[in-house]
Amino acid sequence: MAVRERDGKPLEEILSAAERRVFEHLKAGATDEEIAELLDLGITTVRYHIRNSVRRMEVADREALLALAEEPEPEAEGTQAAGRQTAGRGRLALPVWLLPVVVVLAVGAGFAGGIAGGWFLGDQEDPAGPAKEVAGTVAATVAAAGGADVEATGTATPPAEPPPTERPTAAATPTPMAATPVGAERGDGSPRIVFWGKVPTGFQIFVRNRTTNVVRFFERQFGVRVPGLSIHVGEDESALLDATRETLGEGWSVGLARYRDGLLFLHMDEKEAAIERLYFQAIQEHLAGKGPWGPWWLTEGAAVYAHYLYREWNGEGTVEDDLGLARWYASFEASPLSAFEGGSPADAKEFGTRPVMVASLAVGWLVEGAGEDSLVAYYRAIGESGDWETAFERTFGLPFEEVYGRFADYRAEVAGQRRTVQGRIVAPEGESLQGRTLHIGASRPGTNQTHYGVVDDSGRFEVYIPDGTYILALVCPSFVTFGWYGGESGFTRDEAEATEVVVAGGLVAGIEITLPALPEDLSGACGSGGS
Repeated sequence: MAVRERDGKPLEEILSAAERRVFEHLKAGATDEEIAELLDLGITTVRYHIRNSVRRMEVADREALLALAEEPEPEAEGTQAAGRQTAGRGRLALPVWLLPVVVVLAVGAGFAGGIAGGWFLGDQEDPAGPAKEVAGTVAATVAAAGGADVEATGTATPPAEPPPTERPTAAATPTPMAATPVGAERGDGSPRIVFWGKVPTGFQIFVRNRTTNVVRFFERQFGVRVPGLSIHVGEDESALLDATRETLGEGWSVGLARYRDGLLFLHMDEKEAAIERLYFQAIQEHLAGKGPWGPWWLTEGAAVYAHYLYREWNGEGTVEDDLGLARWYASFEASPLSAFEGGSPADAKEFGTRPVMVASLAVGWLVEGAGEDSLVAYYRAIGESGDWETAFERTFGLPFEEVYGRFADYRAEVAGQRRTVQGRIVAPEGESLQGRTLHIGASRPGTNQTHYGVVDDSGRFEVYIPDGTYILALVCPSFVTFGWYGGESGFTRDEAEATEVVVAGGLVAGIEITLPALPEDLSGACGSGGS
């Protein structure tokens, strides 16, 4: 590559092989979507490699990375320059068959890459806690309702190391399909994919590539491939209704994504998480049959945990980060695990985002004790014994009647139930806090973890924290502390005089903190107007 060396090292020793391949296409002028198609990668994986390349080359952004590619190659020592010219770098030469694909890729790019950096949309009542409440980089996961239905999905920026697993390149030649197409399962046993309505070619490519990788992952990881599957992708609800009438002979809503009887239904607005989750539900049925698979939280939680495993294999995040988000959501859910026994991926029972996160946390706890192979071994054992409780004890080494008590102890330790602490900050007489953005910070003495809540213009605040003993800090927008709750007035500048607040089993209210002066007078870091 004609790119300058860094610290005396050639590029080949700085970037990985996968990063070099992505960079070659990037500097040749290909878009992220084109690179994903040419290298048979997910769009998030392409962007992952670009971010890693920016970090490794010690430049500010991708524009600066591309600027390196514009530097001319140095003349080799002793080479005669007369009569020679340095060749310029041309644009990416695409095969003729791919040209119409490139034209429409931009249309589908929003679908293929829409979750590359968004925060995940959960239940409306979920508090929007600060990012600092979740340790490390948290990969946003799946918000689900109704068994296999998926409402929303997102991912945060994946960690720089380790890089995604390398995968061989496979060519794809997408063909737009009619509203009610016909087709056959591929000869290699991969799912048949049918598109209903005007599904953009870019999204068709994404679905085909994602499906290929999902099938490959589960076969490599667990030695299982489900034959005879069909994936039906609809442009909208009307198109999906046509798909269900054609395939099932009935008109019922599949939401954004659902598995039923060897059929995977996917709305065009759904993102990548649905494919691996639905495919794992097909694995559940393939191995265990159509009999009971156990409680809802176990079947759905296993599908979500399988999604975590696939994301890690595909370089989109880590299982630990995804479980970190599950712990955060679970801490806002008061109901015990036993409340989520009803329902199954096949019926209409619906649970919201937080129960799904509790379910995935419970399955993660089981896998922690029995190993990742237990995720599939359990369903094999159901198929052999015909009894899910017998299969559960054989796989996880734990009688089912002991699960709820043991998990409650585990959950209290890693995702303690959050309580609401309410109060207000009172400005000096005649003054107002309006326009002064403040935070309240609750921290346990002797730890580095702080939970934050926002103070409104009237001075009222709420913060959501697990049971325990805390001190409350008054914090500027720049997260500089200028005082604590304590003393007779309710305010002190000395942390050693801070009054401890005990949170145990319920709401804590009535805390009042009277300021002796405006925040900007108490701390130079707190200016008016929220700056």
